[in-house]
Amino acid sequence: MAGSAAASLTILLSQLLTNCKKSTIRRGRYGMSEPTLSSPVTLLDRTLWFGEIRLQDNEITVSGWTWTGPFQRRIPIRKIMVFETWAGGKGDNYFRMIVDGGNPVRGQIGSGIGLWEMRIEADGRVDLKRQHRRHGCTVSLRHGGGW
Repeated sequence: MAGSAAASLTILLSQLLTNCKKSTIRRGRYGMSEPTLSSPVTLLDRTLWFGEIRLQDNEITVSGWTWTGPFQRRIPIRKIMVFETWAGGKGDNYFRMIVDGGNPVRGQIGSGIGLWEMRIEADGRVDLKRQHRRHGCTVSLRHGGGW
């Protein structure tokens, strides 16, 4: 019984990975801009397999697979009020996007949190706030101080 369940799970994951690769190929064909930054991501409010967060010229896209199939959420940069990060030890890098008129997006960036902070800061359209776990204060780069 356990062997057949493991085999079924292996087949399901293989199909998901194949479909994920196909959707990546399709994205390029339909003219979406190439991401300037891309990282693996997990979301705190839902199960997300093969999650990816991408920064494009005018939007941030979170995509992956859920229990019900493919998932994609596009957030226009102009709607993001705050991009907040909590960088900790290895693999302990969390973020929250506060979106105007929508639910916040909360998750964990698998790698490259410093690159995300650098790009968001350089862009200037979104308020970047860094929360440092050791010191417990938030630093807002746009407003120039801890609060």
